[in-house]
Amino acid sequence: MFSEVVIHIGRAPRPGFWYHFVLIFWMPPRAMPLAGAGVRISLVYTLVNLSARRSHEGVVWTHWGWAPATGPLYLPFIAAFFFFMIYGLATW
Repeated sequence: MFSEVVIHIGRAPRPGFWYHFVLIFWMPPRAMPLAGAGVRISLVYTLVNLSARRSHEGVVWTHWGWAPATGPLYLPFIAAFFFFMIYGLATW
């Protein structure tokens, strides 16, 4: 479980900061308000990951090894993750 929390410390802020990185170089003015929202969402998911077991409820043994048992906030995290990663590529 500890390793899943550590892994998500690096994974949670990635989409918001990726989108912000894209905007720094390309700066489409229509997308700038969304950059702050992306960074804030990423930081909220990082804090949730550290403070509560809402994103991960533990680990379970699967046929390929140990895997995270996802909690109720994991699906919104994945939705935000893919939204900002794909929208960053589309903006680029």
